[in-house]
Amino acid sequence: MDRLLEVRDLRVCYRKGTEPPTHVVDNASFDLAAGETLGIIGESGCGKTSLALALLGLLPRGGFVQCGEVRFKGTNLIELHEADLQRVRGAEISFVHQDAGLALNPVLRVGDQIAEVLIAHRRISFRQASGEARKILAQIGFAGHEQIDRAFPHQLSGGQKQRVAIAQAIACGPALVIADEPVTALDALVQVEIITLLKTLQQHFHLALILITHTPAVLVPIAHRIMVMYAGRIVEQGLAPEVLQAPLHPYTQGLLDSGLDLLPQESPAGPLSSIPGEPPNLAALPAGCAFAPRCSDRMEVCQTREPVESHSGKSRIVRCIKYE
Repeated sequence: MDRLLEVRDLRVCYRKGTEPPTHVVDNASFDLAAGETLGIIGESGCGKTSLALALLGLLPRGGFVQCGEVRFKGTNLIELHEADLQRVRGAEISFVHQDAGLALNPVLRVGDQIAEVLIAHRRISFRQASGEARKILAQIGFAGHEQIDRAFPHQLSGGQKQRVAIAQAIACGPALVIADEPVTALDALVQVEIITLLKTLQQHFHLALILITHTPAVLVPIAHRIMVMYAGRIVEQGLAPEVLQAPLHPYTQGLLDSGLDLLPQESPAGPLSSIPGEPPNLAALPAGCAFAPRCSDRMEVCQTREPVESHSGKSRIVRCIKYE
């Protein structure tokens, strides 16, 4: 496998004042091949976004990488200085934020914001960049791309703004795009359109894609592999059909049983089940398995010993004591 990205034992922490650091991502390890799509799923607060931001050195104030490696094309991004990271961001790895309305500059026209990305990395003239921006807008499906090019963000719908954010992300032909909850704030039909667009772009440009979502169903048409996170830990990894059709970890099963396996345009056939309890406080995790207080399959040992990774076949990894 042509490994584009290799993450090893990554630990991400946040520190507030003089308090001990809180581990929000703990010992995360995974690979991503060129042209592959990795879906990351889990409840809010499980560490998905912190993991994604850490890959590019974009953690907010108080956040830091305590240990681990993030190797992109063989280079450890964790060791790069900020100036070197800036040459990677946007040019080789791009980030699509959840809320395009906040990510876009409200006082600049859409075309100019795409042109800025091109000028920063290609050192071309504004006129050349503006022409390229219009071509990119047409490429991502805007029928009236010339009108969109001159529009301000507030004049666009949520779906249109998300398309513009994706246009910025692919402008310089990156090898990897990280999309953090790109369809969460959109209606059902637009969600399907955005996922279809990402799949088309991924295939056309042979992009590697990391797609973060709450909803496993949006990964069905696009993901090659899926990674499930809980309380800062990767609890299951595997090929997308295997994880979605035959989940191993009780938490993954709980997500699917809760109706998160429904496609955006579908309605549940009956009452939805739910995972009992609440996600744990990452600053005060329980002893043993973090999911044990909510798990219907828990054993006595689950409350005293933390599970380790177990391998099931060539592609499955699960962190659960019953598989050890």
